This record gives sequence, C-alpha cells and structure tokens, in this order.
Amino acid sequence: MDIIREYFLELKDVHLNDPNLEPIFARLEDLRFTLLLHVSDPDLLYAQNYQPTSKYGIKSDHLEALKNILELYPKLKIVGRA
Repeated sequence: MDIIREYFLELKDVHLNDPNLEPIFARLEDLRFTLLLHVSDPDLLYAQNYQPTSKYGIKSDHLEALKNILELYPKLKIVGRA
C-alpha cells in the first residue's frame, strides 16, 4: 500500500474526471473493490480554503464529475468520508 500512497502523493492537478483515472475506476468496479473518497467540503470551507478557483475548481464541478463517474461505473462501490 505504501507504493500506491507514494504514487498518488506525486500527482499534481489530477481531478476526478481525469481520463487517466478511468481504467482505475473500471478495474475497481471489476474487482468489486470499494473506493474511499473525500467527496466535498461545506460551502464555507470551499470559499475560504480552495482559492484560487482557477487552481482548485469549483464545488459544483467536482460534484458533477462524481455524478459522471457514478453514471459511467454504476457497480463501483464508493464510501464517502468527511
């Protein structure tokens, strides 16, 4: 697991809707693995902590990307965490 952790720590500017992640989602779905995902923060935290939006994006875009993933991979199990 440390190898996976190190790999993802090196990634920069990767968003949920990045096409490079699609094979990972597909494989997780095939293997029936569960994805632990931090889905979102409250609106106030977005306004305070995720600036500039040109770098971090906006909350509605992040939620739309998650919706698209759920539609593309309907059997993918996701556990959201706060």
